Amino acid sequence: MASIHYKISIPDDTPNVDISTFLAPCTAKSSSWWSSIKPLDYGARTMKEWFFNALQNDPQWQSSSPNTIRVCPGIGDLFKRSYLVKWPCDTLVSIQGLEGGGFSYYFRIPDGNSDALLAIDSHDLAQWSSPTNPVYEGKINLKVKMPVRLSSSKLSPVIPISPDYHHPSLPYQVMPGIIPIGQTGMVLELNINLMFEKPNVGELNTHEFKEGEVLCYLTLLDHNKTLPLKQKNVIPHYRKTFIRGSYSG
Repeated sequence: MASIHYKISIPDDTPNVDISTFLAPCTAKSSSWWSSIKPLDYGARTMKEWFFNALQNDPQWQSSSPNTIRVCPGIGDLFKRSYLVKWPCDTLVSIQGLEGGGFSYYFRIPDGNSDALLAIDSHDLAQWSSPTNPVYEGKINLKVKMPVRLSSSKLSPVIPISPDYHHPSLPYQVMPGIIPIGQTGMVLELNINLMFEKPNVGELNTHEFKEGEVLCYLTLLDHNKTLPLKQKNVIPHYRKTFIRGSYSG
């Protein structure tokens, strides 16, 4: 059976830290919004109860559907195929706008300067901005880096996406991209690229994220459900070329 292999690059005896600190299979119960909705409208538990409530409350009941979004197969399948990437500890992120279009950023996690669980850096503006297209104008990039490497016993492409059904109003966008883990030599470092709004010059915006909150979904593309997570000695992947336009060739 295929599985996702992982290696956490911190001491094995670190207390209270395992793969669930960073990554866990998504479940319906993990979304408070999703789990609060009943499959049938009007709060009904059975079709008979729905029919009675509809007759009592809805003059247009003949054209209404008894089903709620809870039975939407698209959302249910997304949950089945996704892992939750989580903030492994409380994190404060501050971003300040600078003269000339630049910015500075600061982050703080418990234990001060320790970055054993999480670090944050940024891609330079020149790496992702376009001189002719303003699609990311007014945005800045921050990369959340966790000490986790992922591989797979079978080719298992994954894509990070925004966790809209867990946190629909986050202050960032997740930058999606397909990573074919399990391909020969392909290892995923659990680094998530985010785009934040850039503050005006002199402004300082601070965002707080709590330990265990969902940072993003990591969704499997070629499997209809998440694969078991197994601890292995996942060896890092080292690039041998300066430029690569695709993982697949």
